[in-house]
Amino acid sequence: MGSLIGVGLFISHQISTESFGVFLPRHKRVLDAVAVRASSEAEDAMGRLLTETYEFMARHLLEPSQQGRHAPAAPQSKAI
Repeated sequence: MGSLIGVGLFISHQISTESFGVFLPRHKRVLDAVAVRASSEAEDAMGRLLTETYEFMARHLLEPSQQGRHAPAAPQSKAI
């Protein structure tokens, strides 16, 4: 799992360095839920994070000429 996360971080950074500013607060939501042992909330937060990350990367991969030229739009969350 750690290798998969590492590859994802590398690829997202190659696509857009703005992604870290967008997604860091979402990672904190997962961490905060784990810290208080709220497994359901952690699972929901992680599901939203993964969905939003996928959507962000898909948008940026479909628009290669726009890479790094604008701040990303806030991801739209979908229920999992």
